Amino acid sequence: MEDFEGMVIANMADDADPSFWSWRSVDLRRHLEDLEFDAYEGAKDREDRNAVFASAFELLTPVALEVLQDFNLHVLAGVGDLTVHHLSHREGLGLFGTWECSWPEQRGARSRFDDSAIPPLQLQVFFPGNFTHGHLMIGRPFYEDQPVSCWLMQVADETDAWRQRHALESICETQVHEMIFTANWRIIPRIIADRLP
Repeated sequence: MEDFEGMVIANMADDADPSFWSWRSVDLRRHLEDLEFDAYEGAKDREDRNAVFASAFELLTPVALEVLQDFNLHVLAGVGDLTVHHLSHREGLGLFGTWECSWPEQRGARSRFDDSAIPPLQLQVFFPGNFTHGHLMIGRPFYEDQPVSCWLMQVADETDAWRQRHALESICETQVHEMIFTANWRIIPRIIADRLP
C-alpha cells in the first residue's frame, strides 16, 4: 500500500484483471507521486519536465494515430487524413500538441450556432508552465483554448503509452459527439452511406 497524505491506494493489481482500475491505477499512483514530490516522473526542474513531456508525446504518437486510424476505417470508411502537430508553445496552455483526423464532410461543415468552420477531430496534450506534469485533454477548438477535461499522462515508455489507448479512445468519442452536436449528423459520411438503398 502507498500512503499519500492520508489517502491509501493499492499498488498495481494483477495484469490479468480486465477491469479498468486494475491497470489504470498505476497511472493514478504515479500521478499522485508527482504531486506529493513536486516532480514529473522523477524530473524536478522545468527543463527536465519538458523533456519528459516531449518524450511522452513521441511515445504516444503511434497509439494516438492508431486510435484515429481505427475511427477513420470503421466510421469514415477510410477517407480521413491523419496529421501530427508536434509540441509547440501556445499562450495559456504552455506546451501543446495534437494528433488529428480531418475528412471532406468535416472540412465542409459549419457550426449551427455561429456558422464557424468545424475543425478536425483532435486528440490533445498540454503542459502549462505552472503545472506539475502534462495531461491529455479536451479543449480547443470548441472551448477557446481552455481545457474542459483532463486525463492522466504518465508515460515514460512504450508500455505506459499503450496503456493510454482507452483514454484516447474516450477523448476521441467525446470529440466526435461534440462535432456532431455542433454541426449535425451529416458530418459522419458512413451514416450517410448506410442510409442509401
